[in-house]
Parts: sequence; C-alpha cells; structure tokens
Amino acid sequence: MKAFHRQTFDVDELKLVAGVYADYEFDRCTFSSVPFVYPRNPEDRAIIRNVRLTNCDVKEPMLGTVVVEDCTIENLKTHDLFMIHGAVFKHVVLRGRFGSLMFTEFLPGGSDDEGDRLRTKALFARADDNYYERVDWALDIRAADFYDCEFRYVPGHLVRRDPETQVLIWRDNLLRHKWDRLVFPVSGYHIGLKVFVKSNRPSLVLVAGKRHPKFKLLLEQLKKLREFGIAEQD
Repeated sequence: MKAFHRQTFDVDELKLVAGVYADYEFDRCTFSSVPFVYPRNPEDRAIIRNVRLTNCDVKEPMLGTVVVEDCTIENLKTHDLFMIHGAVFKHVVLRGRFGSLMFTEFLPGGSDDEGDRLRTKALFARADDNYYERVDWALDIRAADFYDCEFRYVPGHLVRRDPETQVLIWRDNLLRHKWDRLVFPVSGYHIGLKVFVKSNRPSLVLVAGKRHPKFKLLLEQLKKLREFGIAEQD
C-alpha cells in the first residue's frame, strides 16, 4: 500500500489509460482534478481497486466512467454538486461527511454524431448491467452523512443502506401506484422517481441527507413513501 499525506494532485486524464490502479492510501490530500475520460469501449475503462481516501478534498465537479472496487472513502469534501458519470462499483464504502453527490449515467463524448453517442451509451449500459449481475453489493452508505445524494445509476438493491434515512424502491412496485401525482418540495423525490421510471434500473435508493438543513422534512417524506406502499417497509 503506497500512502500519501497532505499532498495535492493533478490527475492528467491523458495518462489515465486502461488498466488497474491499486493499493493507494490518501490522507488529507487535495485533488484539483479527477479522472474524466471518454473510453470508446467498456473494456478501456480504468479500474481503481483497494484505495482508501480519508479527509480528502476534490475540487473537480465530476468523475468519469471508471470501475471502483474494494475502496473506502471517508469524509470527502466536494464543491457544489459532485457528479459521478457511468462509474460502476463493487464493495465500496462511503463513511462520514459528504456534500452533494449524484450517481448518474454515462455521458459519451468525442463525437459530433448523435447516433454514435447513443450507440456508445447503450454499449456501456449493457456492459454495466452485466457487471452488476456478478456483484453481491456495490456501495455501503449506512454510515455516510450526505448533504444530499441521488442514485440514478446504481441499482438500489445493491446498496447497503440505513433503513431509517435511506429507502429502497422497486420498479415493479412503483408502477402499481399513482406515483406521478406525488410532489415532494425541497427534496425533489418526485423528480428522482420520474428519472427512475425512464431508466432501465430495477430498483432505486432515496436518501434523506443528514446534513441537509431540512433533514426532518426529508425523513417525513420518506415516511410518506412507505405509508403509500411505494418504498420498502424494511
């Protein structure tokens, strides 16, 4: 394990080629940028494995389509909304304080042709579905204190969660309810449900951010989703 303490890093995306980047520990380090690349094929993605980040600061607002396995991230400082585009996870623990995170779909680039971008997006989506078929759990967020967090791309049933503040919703069950009539101010959970229905994800986790100033309201809204029979009762 190679360890770094109180250092600043600039991640050059041109040097982050396909391969495995493993066995690193970063403590109180600053990343002025992070890997955001546009691989043409899923097998060209970088794999980040057995890495631990503790009390680090990430200046860049987004992370690209990487594979993250057997990692732990504790107390990550981000700036504004931190977006994770098309990354996949296996046995990754988030613990401690976080800002605003969004796990969303792959964002293809490198072509002006819309058809090419859509084909690339579909290619990665199929690869990610196949990847998650071999994963027993993707993320563990039970001890994570978010400001807010949206899981638009990680299958909810593969997320280890705190049932008091994080609920699981299955697609088949949601579609049996009149979910499109719901409106949740502040949290925007209804927007998350609309995005979920348009996706091909089988399940979704909704989070009440413990660091959000209206945390109690968010908890009440999650409680309503359980009362409506939409969220799992646990």
